[in-house]
This record gives sequence, C-alpha cells and structure tokens, in this order.
Amino acid sequence: TTNEKAPTIVEIGTESDVTEYLPVYDYSAYSISQQIYTSTEIALGNGTIRSVSFKIGDKGSAATRRYEVYLKNITASSFQETGYNYFELSSSDKVYDGAVAVGGKQEWFTINFTTPFEYTGGNVVLCVYDKTGTALSKDYYHNFYKYAASDRSLYNKGYFAYDPTTLATSVSGTTTEPSVNLIRFGILPSEV
Repeated sequence: TTNEKAPTIVEIGTESDVTEYLPVYDYSAYSISQQIYTSTEIALGNGTIRSVSFKIGDKGSAATRRYEVYLKNITASSFQETGYNYFELSSSDKVYDGAVAVGGKQEWFTINFTTPFEYTGGNVVLCVYDKTGTALSKDYYHNFYKYAASDRSLYNKGYFAYDPTTLATSVSGTTTEPSVNLIRFGILPSEV
C-alpha cells in the first residue's frame, strides 16, 4: 500500500448568492455548464485535482443524478475571449462519468474524480453535464451558492441530451450568468 497524502482543499468563492443554473439546472431533464476558475483563485501552482465540491443553497432535496465532469487547462480568463462560445472539450478531458449523490439544503456534495486531472497552474474550465434525463419536481430541485464573476460562466438546459465534446459548435441558446459557483477543489500539489 502506498502512503498517499491527503489532497489540499482549496475553497474558491463565497456564499454571496444562489443560482439554479450552475453547475446544473436539475429542474430540467438535461443541463450543462462551463465555468472558468483562475490561477489566482486556485493559487497552488501545479498539481493533481482529485475532486470538486459544490454547496447547495436554500433549495433542494437529496437526489441521485448522473453527471459527466470535464476539466481543461486554458489560458483565457473569460468567455469574452471565446466570443461567448463554449471551450472545445474532448473525451480525454473527462474526469468523471456516473452517479452523483446531490444532497439537501446547505450541504456540500463532492464528486471524486475517476480520472485525476493534471493541473498545470493556470486557469481551468470546469464543465458539468447533468445527463439524468428526468427533471426533479419544483419542490425538490436545487439551487447552489455562487459569487460574482463576470463573463466566466455559460449554461444550457433543455429536454434533449448534450454532447460535451461538440458543445463549442452544436449548441444555441446559451446563457451567461455574471457569477460562478462557490466550489472546493481537492488538489494534491506537485512535489517540489
């Protein structure tokens, strides 16, 4: 057995407000988002990101959903730089695909990656896709904590499945929100 170090938990953001649309909109059968987090916020140099956590706001009940999660190292710091289009992703950017236990009000929930992400110390785009295919009812769907950050999130929601690897070219009706989620990354810093 290897003596593995525990990841450092990096919390980014504040509980300043809530959103129903980031990272997912589970009042809809399918939803997807991309959010940018900067090297200044992560502030750890390079390493391996093992997990991401989100905090539920004042709405929602425990539910199991099916998510795909993607992470990618990028140079851009806002979607202004992409013309408000999604970043291109490939299957090699996928870090998780499976069931996620989304908690109830005021609870954090964590997605432990099946494929740890090699973080190079810059900015990242985090893509979360809820592909469950059924919506939660209005008494049960979630909102999530967020904080102000302009031009750093895009999302779509609807009745049809999305393909995260063709989002950049295949999706219309994309919305931007002037904020991103409060999150925690579990990061194993590289050995110096």
